[in-house]
Amino acid sequence: MAKVRHGVIGLGFFGEYHAQMVASMTGVELTAVCTRTKSRLNEVAEKYGSSKRFTDYHQLLADDQIDSVSIVTHFYDHKDIAADALKVGVKV
Repeated sequence: MAKVRHGVIGLGFFGEYHAQMVASMTGVELTAVCTRTKSRLNEVAEKYGSSKRFTDYHQLLADDQIDSVSIVTHFYDHKDIAADALKVGVKV
């Protein structure tokens, strides 16, 4: 069975925790991470082995190598990001 290729959108405290958990799961690959702050993006990507890095979640969602995402941004952003993900067939 192929691994689920997962992305994490938002890399604050809980976003990093999601990245850590995803990276440790059998059958799941932490494929992409996304946040607006490049230094934070690089820090978390390096720490948990994410091969792709994005500062715009639209670019992450446009990547056909992403099967699912965790949305770990401010609560008021969740609805729009989730709707955008579902529109392109990415599981949330």
